Amino acid sequence: MAPLALVCAIGATGAVVVSSRAGDRTTVSTAPKHERSAAPRHSTYVVRNGDTLSSIALRVGVPVNDLQNLNPETDSLSLQPGQRLRLRTSS
Repeated sequence: MAPLALVCAIGATGAVVVSSRAGDRTTVSTAPKHERSAAPRHSTYVVRNGDTLSSIALRVGVPVNDLQNLNPETDSLSLQPGQRLRLRTSS
């Protein structure tokens, strides 16, 4: 029986696991799939408990700097659940 080799590499984009048994190789990528849309579907976002500007930006596909510029009155360190943030300019 051939020995089992297991290699795990963890980086900024996730982990890749490669295992080899008797010459067979299997690769599994656990890298997160972040799909950013060209524009958010909604014009506002309601803050949830535990949200940060960066987590909201990632969730809705808007750069953090854009969120800050669209919501200059918002203190990013004291977001409150129920608070509404603008995600895009109204047209």
